[in-house]
Amino acid sequence: MQEAFGLKGVKQLLKNTSTDKEHVFQTLLHEADQIFVGMDDLFMKKDVDNMPYTGHVRTANLEIIDGVYYEMLQKRLLPFDMQATEKAVWECLRRLALDNLRGVGGSNALVNVHPNCTKEDGDTLQSHFFAVISGIEDLTGTYNLKVARRYKGSDRTTFVCRIISEPKFESRKQGVNNVEQGKYGR
Repeated sequence: MQEAFGLKGVKQLLKNTSTDKEHVFQTLLHEADQIFVGMDDLFMKKDVDNMPYTGHVRTANLEIIDGVYYEMLQKRLLPFDMQATEKAVWECLRRLALDNLRGVGGSNALVNVHPNCTKEDGDTLQSHFFAVISGIEDLTGTYNLKVARRYKGSDRTTFVCRIISEPKFESRKQGVNNVEQGKYGR
């Protein structure tokens, strides 16, 4: 996944996200397309086709970004047809990060999500939302932008999902942006 996300050799944190949501959405969608283009090569390199079902591989690279990087590769055989699985994964991606949470991370924190806008156009999903977080010092919440893309093939469907989270503090101090990425395929 390190290769697919372009993190190899990256030693700096992300800069401030743009305040222009449409520009950020277009950038995230473009990057999702770039991730998809290299998906077949990555699956071939990782030998996913020859990996047994219910097989898994785990590796850690302590040299990347903040000293911790964990990669987990799993292949599962599901008891559903491809269309039902595709529909379920798409619904999960639609709801991802939009549920309220209690007791986050073993703390007394509460997370209340306030969706601002969700736009779905065929195989593309865009949403932005604010997650109000209480119980963690002066953190008021995070502003989040999420995109998901679905790429349909004759024998598989590939999903790419990206989320940018920018923390907001009462003291207006600067937070570190976080980018989450996920890929699902075959």
